[in-house]
Amino acid sequence: MNSVKSNILLCLGIFGVLLMCSCKENSSGESLLPDGVQTSESWNMLHPTAYRSVILESKKKPDPILESYRDETLRQQVIAFFGAVAHSEVLAENILRYADEFNISPSLAFALSWEESRFNPRAVNRNGNESIDRGLFQLNSESFPNLSEADFFDPGINTRYGLAHLRWCLDAAQSDVAGIAMYNAGFSRVRTGGTPKVTLDYVSRILEFRQGVEDLFSAECLRKWAPAPVDVLQPIPVEYVRQGVRVSQVRLLSAGE
Repeated sequence: MNSVKSNILLCLGIFGVLLMCSCKENSSGESLLPDGVQTSESWNMLHPTAYRSVILESKKKPDPILESYRDETLRQQVIAFFGAVAHSEVLAENILRYADEFNISPSLAFALSWEESRFNPRAVNRNGNESIDRGLFQLNSESFPNLSEADFFDPGINTRYGLAHLRWCLDAAQSDVAGIAMYNAGFSRVRTGGTPKVTLDYVSRILEFRQGVEDLFSAECLRKWAPAPVDVLQPIPVEYVRQGVRVSQVRLLSAGE
């Protein structure tokens, strides 16, 4: 019995020593995690509950392309950029004008026109039900029976009706994905869950083109228009004062340096 008690006491003693060593190592500031495993403290800049709110709020920010177009000092540069995208400043002006009127992201408007007609105002597609899609936004002859053939091929008229219809689809669907699907497959098919795979592929291509436009616009325009770093006066070292160096001789240091 005594030997058993001695063994138990010995084990408890060893365990206590190991625990004290562990606590001492941890108090030194060294991580006890295996190599390669890091805690989130090094990157977690927000309270965990704030991340979801920040992500959701980011979707409510104004469209930077539309805001740039609405700025009269930048408008011509926006038109020039999209003129290069569409290979026509006339087409670009029409699309931007009505994207602004109907409050549609220009990147989405141009992506839709690219998918529908490759920016060809004379594009024609004959459907199996004998209806015809025409123009930049491929307006359907049955959906727009009051338009003449000349109207369908007029870039301004076609763009106005096409983006007005897109605005209606977006409002009815309450999301970009479902709204684009409605533009292609129709209101009823999307609302009843009958969206075909060909329409889903159509939506995917438009969103990919839209993202490409936004990335290029950000790289070529937004970064160029971003305000330069504000120059700030750095504290004048004591030795400069002692040497009689004038304030005007102290170099301005940009905030980004």
